[in-house]
Amino acid sequence: MLSRALEVQRTPRGASVLLPADLTGAVTKLAAAESVCCSFLSMSTRSTTDGLLLEVTSAHDEAIPLILGMVGLDQAEEPAGPVRSAETGKSP
Repeated sequence: MLSRALEVQRTPRGASVLLPADLTGAVTKLAAAESVCCSFLSMSTRSTTDGLLLEVTSAHDEAIPLILGMVGLDQAEEPAGPVRSAETGKSP
């Protein structure tokens, strides 16, 4: 699913991933399952005009590197704006 990401962005407590709307069912199920399995993570989804936004966060500082690794971001990147787009795979 992550290979279909339209945008991946670091946030202060984790990351957000914009996905095509056709993945809504699968992503919602995955987020619910991961939230049960990994209670230190908070996963939420919401529909936007651009697709489905998956937000993965944690109140635990130790979990931030895990979240960033899950979505393919470098830990050194600052939480500001999109850091990778699907078209180029590079920072804007």
